[in-house]
Amino acid sequence: MPLPKILTHPSSTPPTLITQDTESRLYKSTYLTPSHPSALKYRPPKPWRHPTLDARLRKARTTAEAKILEKCHRQGIPVPAVYGIDITQGWMAIEWIDGVPVRVAINSHLNKEQQQNDDQIQDLLKQIGDAIGNLHKIIIIIIIDLT
Repeated sequence: MPLPKILTHPSSTPPTLITQDTESRLYKSTYLTPSHPSALKYRPPKPWRHPTLDARLRKARTTAEAKILEKCHRQGIPVPAVYGIDITQGWMAIEWIDGVPVRVAINSHLNKEQQQNDDQIQDLLKQIGDAIGNLHKIIIIIIIDLT
């Protein structure tokens, strides 16, 4: 599947796929200059969907996600800053935050034979719970898939 033009632009560093799910892919790249790291979330077209429906869904989901990030930012919830968005192409460039995806951290912990660093995983889960509580306070409901 071809990458969006923003990831092949000469000012961008070559993208690195970080994670993907059924709807989107998350890449690490740069935004505007090679020294400005960013995350680029891309919702590629789904060839099995009717093109009109697919375009409408990709546009709506990308727009909704950007609005939620902006609402969280206005309410003081620490979220990545939105740098740019193209709803017709289905991508959003956001601030890069170093670390591993939560799913990777939890699965890594669960796959260890000796459950070391239980305090670290408990702290991570507490941070997730606190973040979800803050989202609920501003009427944002999310569903987490840790599979």
